[in-house]
Amino acid sequence: MGGAEIALAKERDMWDGVFMDGFRSGTNTISYYQLESVLMDFPRVLEAGVVAKSDDLTQCQILSVYLALEDGLGSDADYERFTQEVVHYVREHFSLRCTIDVKIKEKLPMTRSGKILRTVLQGWN
Repeated sequence: MGGAEIALAKERDMWDGVFMDGFRSGTNTISYYQLESVLMDFPRVLEAGVVAKSDDLTQCQILSVYLALEDGLGSDADYERFTQEVVHYVREHFSLRCTIDVKIKEKLPMTRSGKILRTVLQGWN
């Protein structure tokens, strides 16, 4: 779809295209699935879901990582240490500079077929 077609589609309140299933990091697009697959290899992670949101203040994206663990974390210090390890692990695999916000949940929202409901995760942001 060229620029003129986009302008025409916007004028008519119509959009034609594909919902981006990932986020941009520099010039690269990284899919949420890639990130989730890497996170599933991290120790104790049972489920992983990733969404990004724009930060108007810094003009970049914030990566929200939602994890369900095999077992709970004991103290606040354990929670803080675990989330920092996850951030380091993600940065190590993808060389990201954006802010990474890790949140632990008991269970992540899924479809009947077992796919992460990212629309619900976006609502949690």
